[in-house]
This record gives sequence, C-alpha cells and structure tokens, in this order.
Amino acid sequence: MEARSTIVKAVQKAHFKSIIIGLKQKQKVNFRLVSQVGLYLDNHDVLRCKGRLQYTDLPYEVKFPILILKEHYLAALIVRYMHQKVLHGGVREALTQLRQTYWIPKGGICQKRAQKMRHLQKSRRTTLSLSQLSSISRA
Repeated sequence: MEARSTIVKAVQKAHFKSIIIGLKQKQKVNFRLVSQVGLYLDNHDVLRCKGRLQYTDLPYEVKFPILILKEHYLAALIVRYMHQKVLHGGVREALTQLRQTYWIPKGGICQKRAQKMRHLQKSRRTTLSLSQLSSISRA
C-alpha cells in the first residue's frame, strides 16, 4: 500500500500541483475538477474524490476513490491490471472494479484505448508469426 501511495502522490503532484497546494493551504481552489468531483486531500496527502457514495456503509476506498489523470501512463497500467483482474470480462466489468479504488475521469475512454492497443499488439504478433512461417516454408 505504501508503494502505491508513493507512486500515486508523485503522479498527482506532477499533474495537480496547484490544486494540491491550494487544498493544503486551505484556500479556495477555482478549478472545475475540484467542484465536479469534490476533491480533497486525505491523511496521506493523496487526492481523493467525494461523491454520492460518501454517505453509504461501503469501505473508505470505495466511497472516496483516488484521482488519476486519464492521460497518464499509470492510468493505462491500472486499467490493464483491472482488466486482467476481472479475467478479461469487458469494459463494464473492468470499470466497475477500477472505480472501487480509483477515479479516472472518462475512464471508459481510457479502457477502450487500452483495448485497442492490446488488439494492435496482438495483430502485430500474428502478422509477424505468419511472415516467419512463410519464410520458413520457402527455405
């Protein structure tokens, strides 16, 4: 958990530095994202989102997911991990699993982008294998 927290804080600090500074200094932060998802800093200085789940009896991580920028490579890694965790069950299942810990704005787009990348990698491997087979058969 500590390693994950360190990585997440480093990514958030790189992309949300002014928001983090404003929240630490208890200033009013005028960013649309802050008001949209109710950003706040937890006890470990990790940006988390408040939402309608905050009043439920769900675990803390589910009620207050960690914010990750969809353009960052970490988002792609998390999406890939969640996709594997749900045994390649599809976009909806991966997003459901993902949102139990993380909030990636427009996460569905990130998931679909990751699927396209996997499909391209798979088709490249197939093409390479077919070309290798044809060169072997000629010899």
